[in-house]
Amino acid sequence: MKVRVLLFARARELVGTEEIEMTLPGNATVQVLRDRLSAEKPELARFLERCAVAISNEYVANNAPIPENAEVAIIPPVSGGSCAQELCQRHFLSLLRKSDVVEFESSVGSAWRQPRNR
Repeated sequence: MKVRVLLFARARELVGTEEIEMTLPGNATVQVLRDRLSAEKPELARFLERCAVAISNEYVANNAPIPENAEVAIIPPVSGGSCAQELCQRHFLSLLRKSDVVEFESSVGSAWRQPRNR
């Protein structure tokens, strides 16, 4: 199955791209994705251990299954400061554009949008 992996901040810098398309086995979990990414992108391996993973706008554990055609975000650790705020804002606003969220509010700002017509 194919998945789209989005990379942010340091992860993007290490790999040199903001997005990777990967083919995984049909029963793949987040841990399988982490292992495959580490093998295919060794420059990312040690850093990946500290990153969170989100599938379809929700943080998930390593044992979470990955659905086909999923959008998987690799989210580096962040802490205080304007760079961290900018990363959070860009990440969450990019997720917001792709979701059915009507209202989003955080320490870096608020956003509202109309729900998609179904």
